[in-house]
Amino acid sequence: MNHVKTNCVIFKAFAFVALMTIQAISATISISPTTNDIITGNSIDIDILISALDEDKDLSVFDFNLLFDPSVLQYSSYNLDVNLGDLSKNEAFDASFGLTAPGILNLASFSGLMDLNFQPENFKLATVTFKGISSGISMLNFANLILGDQNGNEMAFTTVKGSVKSVPESSTMVLLGSSISVLIAAYFSKKKVTV
Repeated sequence: MNHVKTNCVIFKAFAFVALMTIQAISATISISPTTNDIITGNSIDIDILISALDEDKDLSVFDFNLLFDPSVLQYSSYNLDVNLGDLSKNEAFDASFGLTAPGILNLASFSGLMDLNFQPENFKLATVTFKGISSGISMLNFANLILGDQNGNEMAFTTVKGSVKSVPESSTMVLLGSSISVLIAAYFSKKKVTV
């Protein structure tokens, strides 16, 4: 009988810890789309999203590093979204350091608004543009991530990383394009001679 009571107490303790862990995770930061393929030389937009915000918590500040492989991707630009406030109206402020080292992009923003109840449960924080510069796969990971609510409290979170695969333009497509160009040029050159 004592084993049953002991097991019951242990089970309740584990259930309590699990319940507290679930409650502590109040947001998810993710990359969208999670996996991407681009042709080397082309650009791609990556969205940084927040989801699963608690109803009683609004995001007031974020700061994180986005890590990528600089031998595969070249950082081009970023654009912060308006869900912390409009930057042009000084409702929110861009505190990003941008590219701090090869493969490390810092993005940060904080709101100057007292009321952030307009925020939906899921929204975009920023869009980052990269250019594929060589063949390979670049993982996109978060580091040094901080989220804060409207009361100045740090928020718990989980992250979902992503990847970008940069592939060279298919040689078949290059040959096909070259062949079509030659045929078109030959057609028009014959047409000019006969006229």
